Amino acid sequence: MSTFHCPNCASPVTPAAAAVKLTACESCGTTLFIEDAQARLAGEAGIMHATPMLFGLGGTTRLGGRSLQILGHARFAYGRGFWDEFWALDTSGTPFWASLDEGDIVLQGR
Repeated sequence: MSTFHCPNCASPVTPAAAAVKLTACESCGTTLFIEDAQARLAGEAGIMHATPMLFGLGGTTRLGGRSLQILGHARFAYGRGFWDEFWALDTSGTPFWASLDEGDIVLQGR
């Protein structure tokens, strides 16, 4: 896995997995788009409302008989609420999405 430097503050940035294309600089919060051998500015870091989450970034959980490391999180809003999507890798490096909405969890992958 490669280490990049933030184009905003020059701090080193190492994505959690080789397949990560969008991350945030831990030093300045700038959103970075990883492209080939460099990182490009992609805007300011997003802000999510503080709510309890079932999975934590960097944590490991078992779903569908697999051990998954949670490496990404996205939240989508709709009229009356929101749902969360968690990007994860199993122990063999296979990617999965775990969708969480109103207490239901759906695991999507290969």
